[in-house]
Amino acid sequence: MLTVIGLGNERGDLTLSALKALKNADRIYVKNGGAALADLAEEKIGFEECELSAEELIGAARQKEVCYCVGG
Repeated sequence: MLTVIGLGNERGDLTLSALKALKNADRIYVKNGGAALADLAEEKIGFEECELSAEELIGAARQKEVCYCVGG
């Protein structure tokens, strides 16, 4: 399953449902995380900063629970 999450522009913008999805994900990919990356670090949520194509994301989500996060 693929979940797309907007991280917001500032620290503290993550919703509770977004945090829950992130904590339950097998893999987390982040594009342009900005200030919100500090929230992930504070919650001890590991992630990989990268830019993946739609095909790569769909392929990864076929096998695992994937969150794709974007800043803003």
